[in-house]
Amino acid sequence: FRSVEDVIFEPEFEQIAKESGGRVQFKTCISELRDERYPPPPGYEGLRGRVTDAVPKVFSPSELSSTHFHLIGNGAMVKTMQAALARAGVPDDHVTIEIYFNHKADVSDWEAEEVSRRLQQPAESAEWVGAES
Repeated sequence: FRSVEDVIFEPEFEQIAKESGGRVQFKTCISELRDERYPPPPGYEGLRGRVTDAVPKVFSPSELSSTHFHLIGNGAMVKTMQAALARAGVPDDHVTIEIYFNHKADVSDWEAEEVSRRLQQPAESAEWVGAES
């Protein structure tokens, strides 16, 4: 999401996660909260910054093949993450996508490779933290 105000259905997704017995995690990523100049609102615990920056910091390489990624939003982000996950060895059937705008975006091979490289490095933290932390 671009801003916290854009988040919809959060209570419903949190309920699904709660009822899943640990099989589902729902985490938001707010792009406008990209660094310390843009503090999150009180109580916000999701990812901060661009998805392509934040996600590689919270998944260890061993988690990638057992995780299902559902990518939603800007076509450029979705296609870049989809390509990066494939390059990192995530099976195609572990990635679903929904593109809501920028459908014709091209994947930057350089960016997909860079994100893939970061996905294959040890996670910086087991906690869900901001991209710039």
